Amino acid sequence: MSAHSPVRATPSHIMRTHPSSLPIRRMASLAVCVLACLGSSPLQAAYWNQNQSQTQSQNRDLDGDGIPNIVDPDIDGDGIPNMVDSNVDGGIALTGPYAGQYLGDHIDNDNPTEEDIDDDGLSDVSLAEKDIDGDSRNDDDPTETDIDGDGRSNNNSADIDIDGDGLRNDDPSDDDDDGDDIDDLDDDDDNNDGVKDIDDDGHHPEAEEGEVKVELSPEPSAPAESSVDLTLQHYGTGAIKCVIDARDLDVGSYDFIVNGVIRGTLAVTQESSHTRGLLVFKSTGSSGSILLDFPIAEQNVSIRQGITDFFTGTAPVLPGPGEGDDTITLFKGPNAPSGSQAEVSMHFGANGPATLEVQIEDVAAGDYTLLVGDAVRGTIHVTGVPGDTEGELHFETGGNPPLDFPCAGQSIAITRDGATYFFGQLPTAAP
Repeated sequence: MSAHSPVRATPSHIMRTHPSSLPIRRMASLAVCVLACLGSSPLQAAYWNQNQSQTQSQNRDLDGDGIPNIVDPDIDGDGIPNMVDSNVDGGIALTGPYAGQYLGDHIDNDNPTEEDIDDDGLSDVSLAEKDIDGDSRNDDDPTETDIDGDGRSNNNSADIDIDGDGLRNDDPSDDDDDGDDIDDLDDDDDNNDGVKDIDDDGHHPEAEEGEVKVELSPEPSAPAESSVDLTLQHYGTGAIKCVIDARDLDVGSYDFIVNGVIRGTLAVTQESSHTRGLLVFKSTGSSGSILLDFPIAEQNVSIRQGITDFFTGTAPVLPGPGEGDDTITLFKGPNAPSGSQAEVSMHFGANGPATLEVQIEDVAAGDYTLLVGDAVRGTIHVTGVPGDTEGELHFETGGNPPLDFPCAGQSIAITRDGATYFFGQLPTAAP
């Protein structure tokens, strides 16, 4: 070593032999050891990258075949095309400089810990990531039927995480189910399955999307046990859907009338031991529905055959745009102990109630029945010791239990063994 040569101290536990002087087989063994130390982290993919100095760029080339991952049809060189590879950035390379070696990670595309499915240096949740699974199909192009490349089509109910971001589609914090950079509230096809949300029976509503249902009143001519429900659904995009569901009416055709004007024909047919008729209106118009191009909310409606009305009523108020929270204290019934109390908290999204939470305190431990609009909606389990008991029940749109029933402005009661402990009326909107 000359007097002018720089001196670099090397810790005793670091091998001093330059890697270039090692046989290729030993280099591979060393790399495997390092990889094992790294465990199952996505950092494995970065380690194997041929151009490690560019690990955060889109010029990464996992299999070293000279084709950057971002345009490589087989990123890991395992002979399985990206679009059908359940682990795009992990497999045994068949050709190239790493032939016979396992490249990348061992994390499947649909594993929540997989943060960069195609190993292009862009996080799967990054706004700049337009092709999550690296199959050369843009995630917001209708031809992309499997956004995260997990082998399940976007419209498969078993695919609970369509865009592979580690968040379930029904997770309130996932506001972009298909990863196309359009918030679900503004996206008319949340799961990018080619079926508009308003036409998609499997559509998962967002917290701010509203649904309200009313039962029309039977007239003397209506058969016993027959019923007609009118449901209004309001989507984040502003689209409106109206469904008339008739059950156990006599087989035949009935007029659906809104403010004296016939708007559609309800065909009731036999279904096994019952009869049923469905009439669907959509503001966007589509196959199997009638264009909803007339006012429906708060309008007088009837189900009529000839000159005879079978059901009448008023369509509900369309879930409103007011957002915010409101909390009320329920009135005590004669059975409520001294010092006990019950509160109801509601969150209103852009299109109606999004959450409903009921809490009761200082009553005897046990199960209490919750009624909303005179219908049983759940059981509140109260636990604790005398003088310090509590119980609560939380409903949320898309949650468990789901807030899938009308609640704004409805009566509410908490009972036990037929006795009323608390009662009141829910707010109609945020204050």
